[in-house]
Amino acid sequence: MADIIKIGEKEFPVAVTAFTPIIYNGEFRYMKENGHTRAKDINDGLSEIMDGIETNEVPPFLSMAQFFWAFCKTADKNVSGFSVWLGTLPEQAFDLSADESWSNKVWELIQANYFRSATQVAPAPAENADAGAAAGA
Repeated sequence: MADIIKIGEKEFPVAVTAFTPIIYNGEFRYMKENGHTRAKDINDGLSEIMDGIETNEVPPFLSMAQFFWAFCKTADKNVSGFSVWLGTLPEQAFDLSADESWSNKVWELIQANYFRSATQVAPAPAENADAGAAAGA
């Protein structure tokens, strides 16, 4: 399901699907201590955001922007790479503390898709075995 995040007059279609973590993983990398790089897992980004909120009560801009980009890229495969895309953001995008910041909507999408409560992912109740037997199954 695509949604729109608006920054100033500019609209950004966003979506979150099962492919979003693959998009994220394909764009972002970590430098390891030995100098080699490895793909940045979406859980690494989630940890960065949670650590930033816990420490500063504000999510870190770069981590939030990486998720925003991944959601935009999920909605539109023609979105440019992260560095180029970041340069297209309007000036007001760089203030995450604004009440109407895009980061609020991105955070809502993160919570809805990556931090589901246990009741939302609880297994469905088992079918009544007796009903199947009574129907001749």
